[in-house]
Amino acid sequence: MSAHTQCKDIIPLLQTYAFNHPRLSAIAVKKSEGLYCSSTVEPIYREYIDKDDRISGPLTSPKLKAPFFIIRYKIDGHIFDLFVLASEIKRALHSENSLIGRVDITDNRSHKSLMSWELPQYTEDKENRPNWFQSLSMPIVERDEITLWVYNNPRISYRLFWEAEILKIALVLLFLVLTFFLLQRALNRRFSLEGEIRKAIRVHQFIPVYQPLYDWRKEGFTAVEVLIRWKNGKGKLIMPASFIKEAESTGLIIPITRQIIRQSFSELSPWLKTKAEHHIAININKIHIESDSLMRFLILACKKFSIPPSQVLLELSERDLISDNDQKTLDRLTNLKRAGFRLAIDDFGTGHASIKYLNHIPLDYLKVDMMYTSAIGTDSAASSLIEPIILLAKSLELGIIAEGVETREQEEYLMEQNVDYLQGWLYAKAMRIEAFMQFIEGHQLSLQKQA
Repeated sequence: MSAHTQCKDIIPLLQTYAFNHPRLSAIAVKKSEGLYCSSTVEPIYREYIDKDDRISGPLTSPKLKAPFFIIRYKIDGHIFDLFVLASEIKRALHSENSLIGRVDITDNRSHKSLMSWELPQYTEDKENRPNWFQSLSMPIVERDEITLWVYNNPRISYRLFWEAEILKIALVLLFLVLTFFLLQRALNRRFSLEGEIRKAIRVHQFIPVYQPLYDWRKEGFTAVEVLIRWKNGKGKLIMPASFIKEAESTGLIIPITRQIIRQSFSELSPWLKTKAEHHIAININKIHIESDSLMRFLILACKKFSIPPSQVLLELSERDLISDNDQKTLDRLTNLKRAGFRLAIDDFGTGHASIKYLNHIPLDYLKVDMMYTSAIGTDSAASSLIEPIILLAKSLELGIIAEGVETREQEEYLMEQNVDYLQGWLYAKAMRIEAFMQFIEGHQLSLQKQA
């Protein structure tokens, strides 16, 4: 195949590539002697065909009136020449950054400057240049053959330096002010909340609400859990999530719990006296256990309202379980057990309890967290864990309470697993004493009608 015929096949590809890259004026390819194809009808610069330079210019040609550069690539036995107008290279090198004063492109072999561009106000200081210039490698064919030199503009560099330093100092000061502001706001919020809690304790704004527990074997609600609500001065009920952590961290949970115990014992004592099987569940944590005064208060409250300790179930969250060396806490739990109180682990499955700890604590009940209850009948990972938890409780001879029961499917499954007590919105939400007593009476009437 002749060189002319080969070029006829290649030229359309070269023309397409040149057309799609506006900064290229032309493209030529050389494969062997006698084959030199160009995207123009005739080669732009015949004198350059046999040269080995990687970059040449600026050059002129009748076909390209403006000065241009030729950049040569060698790829897989082919030589590609890219024809680029000098004005396009200058445009590419132009920078709006006033720190750049001059740009040079230098051939490292000949040490000649191939292209130069500088700001009009830039003045070269040859003696001091090594102190303030930067060079960047421009790998056109092989690394370090062509070097791009970038010189800063000394007229404004020092001014910008000081402006940058001043800005840095300003940002540091702003950060400190912002940090102080955020810290102050956090402290104000904390102290404000603590003050509001203290005030609420003084005016008895913390009240108990009651959620019944269903004993499906006896078809009755024989137990009730006491929960805390904060009824503020506007009559709005505030949920524990908004204040319980602050109350615990400040120790105010102790006087709050005293108020809840006193009021709930007073309100529920008539119901507890109707049947010995009725019991009341109260949440406690390590703060309560470590408080000698609160434990004494609990015992005295049972005596005052004639409530046997056996009718009081103390629910301890799993995260507050003891460790191996916490003998003091274990002793206090043992003393509560000897006094007649019953003990349960609340929210089981959400903490880090081990069977070893469960064997150490004198427990009566294990309470399955609602996370596992809600997973019943689903494909979630939690659904596969509820049965092992129930089997664990049975192997330890513990009673089982399941919270968060909301569907009949969950209820049916838990009954099949012989869970002792069911608690959740399927039966009732937490309510004040008046609504609780009406709920109990209504359920009893319903059972009597069914009989």
